[in-house]
Amino acid sequence: MKEKINIVNQKLLQIKKIESELQNFEQQVSKLKGTFYTTYTTKKWVPDTFKMKDEVDPNAPDEFNMEPATWKEVDEHEWVDRTPTKQEKQQLDLLKQEIRSREEAIHKLKGEMDVAKVMYTVKAVIRYLDPTRHARDIANLQDLENRSYSDLNDLQNHINTLSHGQSSVTRKLYEAIQKSNSSNIDVKLEAVSDKIVERENVHKNEKSFSFENFKNLFKKEIPRVNLDENSESEDKNSPML
Repeated sequence: MKEKINIVNQKLLQIKKIESELQNFEQQVSKLKGTFYTTYTTKKWVPDTFKMKDEVDPNAPDEFNMEPATWKEVDEHEWVDRTPTKQEKQQLDLLKQEIRSREEAIHKLKGEMDVAKVMYTVKAVIRYLDPTRHARDIANLQDLENRSYSDLNDLQNHINTLSHGQSSVTRKLYEAIQKSNSSNIDVKLEAVSDKIVERENVHKNEKSFSFENFKNLFKKEIPRVNLDENSESEDKNSPML
């Protein structure tokens, strides 16, 4: 468990660092694009204060009965898009490349983190399986461990090529992998761990309930009857012919 936590935490720290870099590049893009316009300023007169009209409509709202009392001059700005310079275009392209690179790195790390979680559960399943009864499952899972997977989807594609698991725990693992995604993978794999605990408890109960215990219990419940002795007693009490 500690090994799994360490791997996941390492990936999370890397993701957090790259996400910070990604945010910085996105802010640079936004700032650069904010300069791709020309500003035109014009003067405009707008009402400053208001007064009641000489003639008012008592049935109309107050704002309908108001009119400007004084005016003031204000600046009105108009933003018009402009074509970026060659240097600006190059700078924007470089920033976009950096963003794509960070996004791909984050996606890769998240995929590796999901695969690491699955592989930890695979190890737990292998430890549970009985080599005498589940040899094929163990071989398939060990082969699974030895392969490299880029992400959960890559791993799922390989699972689809495997034969049906011999053990119910193996089948539960395959089902969890096939139905997992980054948002529910922890819940799905936890169900596999629960299945292992459930089956281990069943095996313990099976071992404690041995045949000898069953035979002794059977003797206590049903009295022993000696048919020969009963027959002999009946013969003695029978009249002689």
